[in-house]
Amino acid sequence: MHKLTRQNELYQLLFNHQSYSNTELSKHYECTTKTISRDFEDIARAIPEVLKQGKQKWHIPNQNKLTKLSFYHIQIQEILKTLPQDMVDDLAMGKENLDDDIVLEMLLQISKSMGKTFFSHTKTLISKVQDINTIFTRVNFEDITTSVDILKALESSILKRVEVTYSYQKFTFTVEPYKIISFDGYWYLLGRDVKKNTIKKYKIKDINNLSLNKNVFMYDENISDKLENAINVWFNPNKEGYTVELLINKEVKHYFKERPINKSQRIRENEDGSMEIELTITHNMEIVPLIGYWTPHIKVISPEHLYNEVIGRIKSLVEDYQL
Repeated sequence: MHKLTRQNELYQLLFNHQSYSNTELSKHYECTTKTISRDFEDIARAIPEVLKQGKQKWHIPNQNKLTKLSFYHIQIQEILKTLPQDMVDDLAMGKENLDDDIVLEMLLQISKSMGKTFFSHTKTLISKVQDINTIFTRVNFEDITTSVDILKALESSILKRVEVTYSYQKFTFTVEPYKIISFDGYWYLLGRDVKKNTIKKYKIKDINNLSLNKNVFMYDENISDKLENAINVWFNPNKEGYTVELLINKEVKHYFKERPINKSQRIRENEDGSMEIELTITHNMEIVPLIGYWTPHIKVISPEHLYNEVIGRIKSLVEDYQL
């Protein structure tokens, strides 16, 4: 296991209030107790809130100061979604064949589009590991530097499971906050509107005058499960999903194998080399932009209402371009 992977796992143990002796950890990671001790010293240098407890144990007595750091973890998770899945899997499993230098450099380059604050923080962290500068990426995220305080408050409310009240587009909402999410480079809060009892998405930059309430709410795990299949901001967690069938030409099918549309995707190979995809969505507009992008290499098999919408858009486009 790579040193960085092991140190990250050790930090997560501390953050989750799990305590083990250096001897126990050295047996688990098959290394010496001195190696574990050096790992914790490295972690403590990077994160001052990590303190030594006795001769062989470490802990985090004040986790409130780590709110900002854990928010950056949320953004890193979004960045990881842009990487090839096999690379992400290798990173999660700590495989020795993963090139850590390449992963670190990709994260640094992607962070440039996420605002000066995040890029500066990312650059500082990565520079402690290695000096790298050989990769260029083009992934656009909106700059959320001015919303950092809102994000910190939202994260705190999500962890505490308490309602929040804020101004949003000239209205006041009381919301049960569930997740901070990113679609197409824009940041949203996914939460339940207490008054209307519906799940909504609120653009982070439009949230103002936020305050945490004392009302504790019960977290609905089904919302997180539904979010796993979201494709873009048109995802509607209030509706049951429906099945879509698509026919993919053999010339482009490898793209859909390498990067599935969502986690519900199932494929079936045809004898002529084409491929059929079946997946679940909650709104036509979750898939219509992608169909438009890949036309004429992709066709709708079902449902009929999606087929009709795509055909209608193509006809309208042709009419608009006729002289």
